Amino acid sequence: TPFQVWLDKTGQGERFEGNEHTERGEILEPAVAEFFRRKTGYKVCDAELLSDGIILGTPDYFYYKNEERAIL
Repeated sequence: TPFQVWLDKTGQGERFEGNEHTERGEILEPAVAEFFRRKTGYKVCDAELLSDGIILGTPDYFYYKNEERAIL
């Protein structure tokens, strides 16, 4: 529900420990970033080095964006 999403995004929901899909993403992410770098020539870095996340939206709607990679 939208309310559950709000709870999760504001740190008030139940902690999500992950699942098979998130585990697969964590394993494949470095390889995909390296593949992208080789194909495009762009530098790719861990976005957590650049930011702790960004809150975007309007008074009626918002979301928290936490980038995992950044293209330099």
